[in-house]
Order: sequence, then C-alpha cells, then structure tokens
Amino acid sequence: MAASLFLFWLTMRRPTAWSAGSFYVWVNVFTLFLVSQFFLVVNDVFDPRQAKRLLGFVGAGGLAGGVAGSAGAGLLAHPLG
Repeated sequence: MAASLFLFWLTMRRPTAWSAGSFYVWVNVFTLFLVSQFFLVVNDVFDPRQAKRLLGFVGAGGLAGGVAGSAGAGLLAHPLG
C-alpha cells in the first residue's frame, strides 16, 4: 500500500486524466478492502454480544467524524482558497 501511494504521489506531481482516474479507482478499492478487513478482525476478536454493544459506538464515531470533517472543510475552504 505504501509503495502504491508513493507511485501515485510521483504521478500526481504532473497529473493526467489517466493518473487521476486510476487514483480514484484505487481509493475506492482500498476503502472496500479496509472495511471488509475491519469486520473480519471484529468477527475474530469479539463474540456476538460484545460486537452488538461496541459496533454502535464505532458507527456513531464514523458519523461524528464525517460531520466534523465536513464542517472543518467548510470552515477552511474560504480562508485557504
């Protein structure tokens, strides 16, 4: 993953439509991979009762992070341009 990110960093110094499109696809595939790996680890670590109790907090944290991140981006968009 680190090597592919380094290669994308090199290609994005002078971006083309091909490099931007391939980075878009890579990010989506990586996100699907990361989420599936997370739930596989949770399945191995927790029993069903613990998972029901803890995954609600994980979901709420994801929602709160999405709200906070978009609010931060909205506040910084005008000053940073």
